[in-house]
Amino acid sequence: MAGLGGMGGSGAGWQRAGAPSPRKAPPREGFVAIQRVVSPKIAEPKGKFSNAMRVGDLLFISGQTGRHPDGTIGCKGDVVGQTRLAFSRVKALCEAAGAKMTDIVRLGIFCVQIADIEKIYSVWDEFFPGPPYPTDTFIGNVRLAHPELLVEIEATAAIPAKKPIKAKRKTAAKRRPLRRRR
Repeated sequence: MAGLGGMGGSGAGWQRAGAPSPRKAPPREGFVAIQRVVSPKIAEPKGKFSNAMRVGDLLFISGQTGRHPDGTIGCKGDVVGQTRLAFSRVKALCEAAGAKMTDIVRLGIFCVQIADIEKIYSVWDEFFPGPPYPTDTFIGNVRLAHPELLVEIEATAAIPAKKPIKAKRKTAAKRRPLRRRR
């Protein structure tokens, strides 16, 4: 799948950011495929973490901030602009994994000033125009990784199956006709 790098459920270990993708092994029964998700719209992190990981049909997106695609901090001093950039990064990672913003089931929003909650939620409406909304935890008055960052957003999405999953019915080897009671 485009945008995915990483490994299957082979137990080979985690892939470092920027490292070439190892050959994917077919998932073994009882194991869940784990893949690193990358997007050409977002710079890879410099730290020892990934922007996003797909585990089976779940997508875990690490905290995204108000950074431009090249990694520079944008909209300095503007929480609305940084929130828009952060949500745009979340959207790009969802798309790289085959999901949409409507597939997000959980958000964690961290901001430097709790008083900015209304400004942040005004941008929320641009990305989540109507219900059902994802669950959300909002934490204010935090210190982020860089003093010019004002908001950070992490997300979890449920990636839709390509084909509807059909329930398997057990079939009896031989069916006996039903008897009527008298």
